[in-house]
Parts: sequence; C-alpha cells; structure tokens
Amino acid sequence: MTRKEQLEAVLNELVDSMGGEVVAAVLATPEGKLITSVTGRTSVKGNRFAAMGATILATAKKMGKLVEAGAAQEATVKLEGELFYIKQAGPKAILVVVVREGAFIGLLEIEMERAAERVEEILG
Repeated sequence: MTRKEQLEAVLNELVDSMGGEVVAAVLATPEGKLITSVTGRTSVKGNRFAAMGATILATAKKMGKLVEAGAAQEATVKLEGELFYIKQAGPKAILVVVVREGAFIGLLEIEMERAAERVEEILG
C-alpha cells in the first residue's frame, strides 16, 4: 500500500467511525497544501479546506504566542449548521474535519487524535 493510500485509509476510517456526520476530512501540509481528502457531501474541494484549515490553525498559533499561552495544537470554528475542526498531525500535516452540528464531539476528538497519531507514523 502506498503512503497516499495509507493516508486515505486513515481518513476513511475516521469518516466511517462518525456514522455519517462528517462532511469532509482533509489532510494538508501546515502551509495549506492538500495531501489527500474525503469530501463526500459538499461541493467545496479538498484544497480549499486545506488552505482554510492551515490559515485558521496558523492564526490560532500566533494568537497563543501573542498572549504567551504557547502554540495552539488545534482550533475549532462553529459555522451555521457545521463545525470545522483543525488539529496538528505531527510536524508535517494538519487534519481538517468538518462535521454536522450535533455530531458527537467527544467521539470526534478521540477519533481525530487516533487519526493524527497514525498520520504522524505514516509521514515519519
């Protein structure tokens, strides 16, 4: 299995674990370049989620440094009807997941942590 196939499998497992609540799951570089994505029920392309997620997480990191609270490792944005979660997945990737409002957030956080750890292992 290629590295890209392994990463796609991680995203698919994350999506499957959430029982249809995931609108999109994206892996990107910290600079916002798309690595791979699963964007089933949205017209927004994965590269846009990648760029937006990287921008949001970078802004959160800068904010953390400005208030001397340390660098942010994750960020959440509540949209109208959806939630946008961004999590660092090692030094080489970020994980961006968009879920429907009302999704089980505790489960999402557990699954995102597991996915982030696997991504870090795959990318080294």
